[in-house]
Amino acid sequence: MRRALLTAAAVAVLAAPVGGGARAGGAGWVGSWWVQSVSIRHPDGSTGAQEVRYRAGDLGSGWEDGPAPPGDFAFYNPSLGATVYADTSCGRKYDDAPLHVLSNHLTMGFEDVERRSQTELELSGRAGLERLSAARLDGVPVSLATTVIKKGPCVFDLVLVSTQDGFERSLEDYRRFRDGFDAEVGGP
Repeated sequence: MRRALLTAAAVAVLAAPVGGGARAGGAGWVGSWWVQSVSIRHPDGSTGAQEVRYRAGDLGSGWEDGPAPPGDFAFYNPSLGATVYADTSCGRKYDDAPLHVLSNHLTMGFEDVERRSQTELELSGRAGLERLSAARLDGVPVSLATTVIKKGPCVFDLVLVSTQDGFERSLEDYRRFRDGFDAEVGGP
């Protein structure tokens, strides 16, 4: 499952804060929106394309573009030792599981995950779930904030992975980023 690959992406992003770009398949930035076309199977068995676009709020100063494989986009703050990561799973990759189950997927691959809090919220007119956790990544202590939102044929993930020392400061930036989340799902 694509969500399980978050761990590998988080390691790559935390270790190599260099410029990223649009992923294959025609997805990429159009102004402030991340835009992609996804194939949707309709209840009658037919398929069609839908445009999915989403964005998030401004992180503030100190954040720079980072690589985001296999996700959509990421930002890195070297002074905080923190990465904010965004990803979508749409169409055939969409999982209509409850938000708490989808949230569990975001910590796969981390060790000794300790959930510190869980908050239900609303983003872009849909229910969302934020979790704050402490964990270990290859034996190194990290702190996590994850938010999951379902809208249309998509699951949206917003993730913060940080050193423990930089977590509180990066969490403020992450919540600004999260609170600015908006998504639109429509025709081609």
